[in-house]
Amino acid sequence: MRPIVSLLVALGVAGLDGGCATGRGVSVYGRQVQITPRADAESRSKVQGELLAIEPGKIWVLGKERVVAVPLDAVKEVKVQRHSMTGSRVAVWSVFGALATGGALALACSTVEGNGGCGGVFLGVGATWALVGALAAPSLGSSSVTRLPHPKQEDLQPFARFPQGLPEGFDTSAPAGPR
Repeated sequence: MRPIVSLLVALGVAGLDGGCATGRGVSVYGRQVQITPRADAESRSKVQGELLAIEPGKIWVLGKERVVAVPLDAVKEVKVQRHSMTGSRVAVWSVFGALATGGALALACSTVEGNGGCGGVFLGVGATWALVGALAAPSLGSSSVTRLPHPKQEDLQPFARFPQGLPEGFDTSAPAGPR
């Protein structure tokens, strides 16, 4: 009976693994941005949404309701959401990893005859996961958002859905629909 339980635990842990800590792969969409206009700009409201394209002198953003063009020379700062793995998400994954891995190894250890000290395996694995999570959380948390003050066209292109500019025939007047 124990080998079946061990197999089920191993399959369950393997099924929860997404293959990458930051998501299901590279998105075909642009990154989420928040554009802060300069104080002397015509429009002083912030623009948020998906970074569609960068063209000479213009940033195209897909907001909740429509596509917005922002003059590049009117931009004070652009915040780019690079990934969603924040420090708190790393902490949650560290706790989950400690419980799942420590539990599976302690269960496997208990299947060996004459071995009564399997609790130490759980504590050792849990401490290792806690250490790795504590070391990784600050760097992942601080790299999730990039601030670009007074950006140039080439600064934003890597984050756009269409880095070469809007495709010919793209309808910027159409209301934004679900992605």
